[in-house]
Amino acid sequence: MVGCQVAVCARRYNGWTASLRRDPMGDRRFDMREAFGREAFRVWVEGLRDTLGISVLVVDRTGERLLFDGPHGPHCEAAIGEPVEHVYADCFDERPALHRRRVTRAFCRATMPCFFAPVVVHGRLEAYVMIQGFVTSTRERRRLFELLLARGVSQTGARTLLRDLPVYSNASAERFAGMVAAHAAAIVEAARAGVTTRERIRRLEEMLGTGRMLADAGLPASELHGRLLDRAMSIFDADDGVLMILRPGTDLLEIVAVRGEGSDLAVGSTWRVGDAGPGRVAGSGRPIVAVAGSEDAVLGSAVSVCAPLRRDDAVAGVIALGYSDPERVFDAADIAALSDYAGIAAEGVALATRRAETQRDLAELHHINEFSQILQRDLGVDELVSVASSVLEKGLDFEIGGVVLTGHASDRASVVVRAAVTQGDLDAVFDDACGLRLAEVRDVTMVTHLGEVTADDAATVEWTVLSVPLTVRDVGVGYLFAASSRPRAFDAASERLVWRLASQVAPAFDRATLFERLRDDYARTIAALSAALDAGERRDSGHSARVMDYAMAIGEQMGLRAADVELLRFAGLLHDIGKVGVSEEILLKPSKLTDDEMARARAHAQLGATLVEQVDFLNAIAPIILHHHERWDGQGYPMRLVGDQSPLLARILAVADAYDCMTVAIPYRRCLSRAEAEVELKAGAGTQFDPAVVDAMLAVLHRHAAAGLTGMLSETARRGWLPA
Repeated sequence: MVGCQVAVCARRYNGWTASLRRDPMGDRRFDMREAFGREAFRVWVEGLRDTLGISVLVVDRTGERLLFDGPHGPHCEAAIGEPVEHVYADCFDERPALHRRRVTRAFCRATMPCFFAPVVVHGRLEAYVMIQGFVTSTRERRRLFELLLARGVSQTGARTLLRDLPVYSNASAERFAGMVAAHAAAIVEAARAGVTTRERIRRLEEMLGTGRMLADAGLPASELHGRLLDRAMSIFDADDGVLMILRPGTDLLEIVAVRGEGSDLAVGSTWRVGDAGPGRVAGSGRPIVAVAGSEDAVLGSAVSVCAPLRRDDAVAGVIALGYSDPERVFDAADIAALSDYAGIAAEGVALATRRAETQRDLAELHHINEFSQILQRDLGVDELVSVASSVLEKGLDFEIGGVVLTGHASDRASVVVRAAVTQGDLDAVFDDACGLRLAEVRDVTMVTHLGEVTADDAATVEWTVLSVPLTVRDVGVGYLFAASSRPRAFDAASERLVWRLASQVAPAFDRATLFERLRDDYARTIAALSAALDAGERRDSGHSARVMDYAMAIGEQMGLRAADVELLRFAGLLHDIGKVGVSEEILLKPSKLTDDEMARARAHAQLGATLVEQVDFLNAIAPIILHHHERWDGQGYPMRLVGDQSPLLARILAVADAYDCMTVAIPYRRCLSRAEAEVELKAGAGTQFDPAVVDAMLAVLHRHAAAGLTGMLSETARRGWLPA
């Protein structure tokens, strides 16, 4: 098994003997290996590889001797796991049983399908061609991927190897094998007769040039169509030409390229399947030749020939060539050559289309996967709206789009504008997509980094709007929408992407709303509990709330994630919850505690961590509560952790707790002023406190004081604080 594009034999079969056969048409001997080694056949085979990803091997009729070794893919040894020296011994577990009259299918050790076709000349079996370099199903692709992984290839490497691996149906593969076998038969026959045809070689070379062009995956469709027609006209010396593609799901042939001065046809016009000329060719699947004045004439030429672009027994389009010379004669070889060209072009266009679709599907899956990963986090409703509109912007080409949420008492939207539009355009799109005016939505975020909105109330164009409802338990809670000024801007793939996004946004919105309600309920409960703890210790009211505020402000100053700042909210409120297990005699003792009493008081950190661990919603703050009395120099408790061995959020809570204790009076110590407390914090930096946390706390205090602000220091706390 040689020459596969992916995961197939990479080593040439050096040392194999040539097949010397007696020519049944004469007495001289000829070298079949030399016949297949000619430049024309090699270039033709390379073109198949470049165009369709097919590799070719030719062996003699016994299957033992190599006659031609085509271009190889570099990955056979990666799949088989050992060097390859012999086609049957190394590439097949069992030698395939080859049929003398029809195509035989076999699988190599790399699990790749191989198709053997007999080369028959004048009823005599001369050789076999073998083609491979593709798979015939996604299941085979997956099996090859798993084999590569088993051979030690990384997932990235395996995906790279399989990225451009073609997928052809069994019927297409058998047709390809038959086509190669037919060409090989012509090579054998020409070698016997000692005949070379310059015109045939020229046509083959130009066809292969077409194949290389089609292999360019980045070629725009309009340019691809034009080049296809130009090459056809060059190969067959035509004066005029037209290329038509069958519109998917219709019976209309659309003209996509026109060349020459003798035609009044225009790009974009259509020809119905079944009508005369190209329509008849598309309907019958057979080429025709017509002269001027006949109903099948096309292009206004004296003579015209039309051939179908066939693939898998289906017509994908028609190519028509015109000639001004009325004496131009088409023989069977001309018709066959044009049909071959049309077939290669059809396969190449289909392959390029599949590649483009695959790239789009991969991009779509990437966006959906990215969104799914983001949704694994506990997003708030506002963050969910922002993320959803961002993913929509990445996945679709539109001018106005976004997310609107109306359910669960929400009334908010995120609208992305990517062009210059008017307020009237926005209102028209919004009304079409959601049945609302934008002004009716209470909380609207406009994203206009790629566009602008003017105050004009008039709509400027007729908008193409794609809108998908968001539903939770059959109840509408909003919309995902996109709008474009281009007619028919959104195809089935665009609609599929928006529906997929909607299927994830709706339940995520439901979860986010529930989470926010639960969080608010927990916050009220915890606030009440922390107030009760403060009262039981006879502290100045609000100690836990102030520690929460200081800690969240420090976290914001240090640029922590919103989720970590939220943890500081609850850790601040509950940092002393373990004191419920410490007797009032110790907590309220007006004098200095004894060593035993101090040990019992310090146990509140461990007890508090144990208590919150029992609540799923709170167990993430257990380490913060456990370690908020550790010191930077390792002299703290309960585990005497040094430096950053203690969690950052615990080190933040330590500074917040210490600052509030210093600035609020207790029975056995006077309170310090803000300036005095700052001096103490600076003195403790590097010994008791994390220096970076102290710097953040001081920055918060100075900014607050400089702005003349009162109340809470934390922006997040101010927005989300729910009093008990």
